[in-house]
Amino acid sequence: MVYLDTMPLRFGHFRVLITTAMGQFLGAAVATLSGVLIPLLAIVQHHELDSVTQGLIRANVHNF
Repeated sequence: MVYLDTMPLRFGHFRVLITTAMGQFLGAAVATLSGVLIPLLAIVQHHELDSVTQGLIRANVHNF
């Protein structure tokens, strides 16, 4: 019987580790893009708005 604490790591184990790490990285990148960068670009494009309106845009997009 092979126990988990003495099981040798093979290529399949590292492939799963790399795949899940890439998924975490891409998920964080998408969350940052949609939650931070897109609202900031929208606010910069509409610089004529006052600070309260810009804050409301940011709050509504962030909670979406």
